[in-house]
Amino acid sequence: FGVKEQNCILFVFNNIVSVYEGQLTFTAIDEALEKFVANPSQSGTTDTLIGELDSKERIDTLCHNTGKVCVLEASQEPSNEYRDAATNNKDDRFKFYVCGKNCPFNNMKGYYIFHHRNDKAMKVETIQELPTALDHVVDGTARYSLYQRLFKNNEDL
Repeated sequence: FGVKEQNCILFVFNNIVSVYEGQLTFTAIDEALEKFVANPSQSGTTDTLIGELDSKERIDTLCHNTGKVCVLEASQEPSNEYRDAATNNKDDRFKFYVCGKNCPFNNMKGYYIFHHRNDKAMKVETIQELPTALDHVVDGTARYSLYQRLFKNNEDL
């Protein structure tokens, strides 16, 4: 959405998102919100099915305490199978990402599911194993590892 490392106000309706860039006064925000509610599709952009997750800081922001569980394919572009998995689970409690140019940790390969509160993740080796891993997240039987164990050779930890 073009927002870089600063606080911002987002108006969200279903998959439409609008970044508020006006004055930070009650009246201005209220008017912008009323305009957005009246016609969301005219005021915002459609949220993409698969976003970019390229740093530990973005994991903290997008994945922790947001109500969604982040799923990451360690690649620049999503594979067709990963896009299908994202489409099949878009209404569930998951949000899907790819690394883009940089992955959050060095030497990432395969798929990762990040814990929604703690610095933990689960590695999924193949796309065929991903649906089962997502089921384990939903039923509470998923087994996560601390970042320090999962990403042993990273200076960022």
